Amino acid sequence: MSMDLKIKISKKKTNIIYFIIAFFMVSGFLINDLRFPRFIIYIADILNIWLFINAFHYYEKKKGYVCDREVIKPLTIIALFLMLSIISLIYNTSSIVTYLWGFRNYFRFFMFFFSCAVYITKNDFDKIVKMLYYLILPNIVVASYQYFVLKADGDHTGGLFGFVSGSSASLNIYLIIMCIYFALKYLRNECKLSQFAYIVSAAFYLAVIGELKVFFIEFIIIIALAFLLSKKASFKSVILVAGASFILIYANTSLNSIHEYTFRSDKSGGILSITNLMEYLSRDSGYVGDGDLNRFTAVQILHKMFFSNDLIGSLFGFGLGSADYSSSISFLQSQFYLNYNSLHYQWFSSSFLFIELGYIGVVLYLLFFILILCKGIKCFTRDNDNRFYGAFIIIMIPMCFVNFIYNISLRTESSGYLIFCILSVMYVLQKENNVFTNEKVGL
Repeated sequence: MSMDLKIKISKKKTNIIYFIIAFFMVSGFLINDLRFPRFIIYIADILNIWLFINAFHYYEKKKGYVCDREVIKPLTIIALFLMLSIISLIYNTSSIVTYLWGFRNYFRFFMFFFSCAVYITKNDFDKIVKMLYYLILPNIVVASYQYFVLKADGDHTGGLFGFVSGSSASLNIYLIIMCIYFALKYLRNECKLSQFAYIVSAAFYLAVIGELKVFFIEFIIIIALAFLLSKKASFKSVILVAGASFILIYANTSLNSIHEYTFRSDKSGGILSITNLMEYLSRDSGYVGDGDLNRFTAVQILHKMFFSNDLIGSLFGFGLGSADYSSSISFLQSQFYLNYNSLHYQWFSSSFLFIELGYIGVVLYLLFFILILCKGIKCFTRDNDNRFYGAFIIIMIPMCFVNFIYNISLRTESSGYLIFCILSVMYVLQKENNVFTNEKVGL
């Protein structure tokens, strides 16, 4: 039986969510460029835990009527993931210290996902994207300075995400979200062509100087899916596809020109050709070409190296945190990391998770995203008022799968909090439709 309940959402809790998102959009720049102490990121950990405890308490108090009750499905997967981590810890007799560090690195995002589902609305989702929109120009300015003045290579050109190795992975997530949102808005006549062109041009510029080769493939997928999910082909759709194709071709030329201008033509020349790109992504010599792991064969190689005759080990891994590390706290560096970090397994979420929690861990982790995708499809096909958000998730989840294999962005705070907040939108839509009703609750 459906119920109409009115709920009051705590503005203070919502503002903390805004703060955490905004903070991690610039934390890399604060720490790596402006030399703020790294411990400031742990302030967000404290806020995140406090937020989760309050969200859980509120959820129980209101008997679940604070968000879509189907949130229980991904929460069940999270619970199974937790159980697996404990079983693997006991089986491997792993270090409790590294386990707790690994727990923090995964479950902080699950906790934030739940808090967002409880405390934000779809209006908050739009406000968060609006905040991201206003950060485009600062990102362009900072990234240009890093690239042309500091002579950073692409992997270090992260804009506000910082002048540090791997920061471009978080930049990639940021660009994905912006392109999905505004492509769908443009096709719904809710965004001007000039605004969409600004987004795409900025994204391509940042992708070129950040050497985000995968972004150009992601962009093609985004445009194709946005086109397919639009109600019908239109002149705007034709402009979108034609314009995107032109910009993609232009970006290929620009990539070589910029690197030649900055004396780095040997880095990425011609990488956007299909032949060179596929060779780069699948070469046997590994990611950096010195015998380390390749992102597409990493799990297969790690299985042969460590679990070829160990079925249980391949299913459960070495234990959560057993391959983890901290770049600033030495006692949090696991023995596995000290022995095998040269393989660069820690650069890809897929290989990192496989080593620690095996095939079962990988399946459970991906199932979390699959359930959200199913929710997005259901929303898109059955809820005309929220088709936009369903379409957004239908495009976003494949991007998560790509980045699960391609980089470590699902595990890092600078992009992880943003991703899991964005995914929670599927479970907040009913709050705008007044599906929930009950007495007002002041928090």
